[in-house]
Amino acid sequence: ELDALRPKLEKQPGFREAGDALECRDPNGMTLRVQVSHQVPVELNVEPINQWGDARRIDTPSPVYDRAQPINVGHVVFFVEELAAVEQFYREVLGFQVSDRYINRAVFLRCGPRGGHHNLFLLQLPNRKRGLNHVAFTVRDIHEVIGGGIAMNKNDWSTFIGPGRHPVSSAYFWYVNSPTGGAFEYYTNDDYLTENWQPRELEHSLISFTEWAVEGGIDHDTRRQQKKPEAV
Repeated sequence: ELDALRPKLEKQPGFREAGDALECRDPNGMTLRVQVSHQVPVELNVEPINQWGDARRIDTPSPVYDRAQPINVGHVVFFVEELAAVEQFYREVLGFQVSDRYINRAVFLRCGPRGGHHNLFLLQLPNRKRGLNHVAFTVRDIHEVIGGGIAMNKNDWSTFIGPGRHPVSSAYFWYVNSPTGGAFEYYTNDDYLTENWQPRELEHSLISFTEWAVEGGIDHDTRRQQKKPEAV
């Protein structure tokens, strides 16, 4: 794969060979390093869910988590200043596939024909400088999303928004404000797409972004929505 990528990356700004890796800059000014790596297989017990007419969890309660243990980085989101140019780079140079699109606003991309809804989300907003929006970590199920978010609030890491659900990807989410800037996300249940998927052209709106969401998170003591401090 590196040998196949080299002729394409050599044409990009900032190209260099760094040991066994290749580096260049994308049109958003971000330095990329491409190298061979291997994900470690993870075996986890994931309790099934019971739906109408399809009871798969028998004589066993659903789990309750006191914290989240992320499995991997599912996706990253970047603000971009030239959406068309950045999208073209990731599609034509690195082979990403379009999953869905917010018209004139953003594009959801996945690394290959088959996989989760998106591994990369590029977002262009007026007067918003390029840079990191958030990093998202996959967890086992909706219960771990909730348990992880409550644990963060308990340890004084504030919620950006969540829990909630994205209709565009079907994922349940919880965003926590990151001390390093931007946010990070716990999520699960995103759509799995194949080469048969037809990308959608969607209008960006509150409804298309969130089917539902809790603002401020859930308080770990009361298990109710966090209350906003009253204005003085």
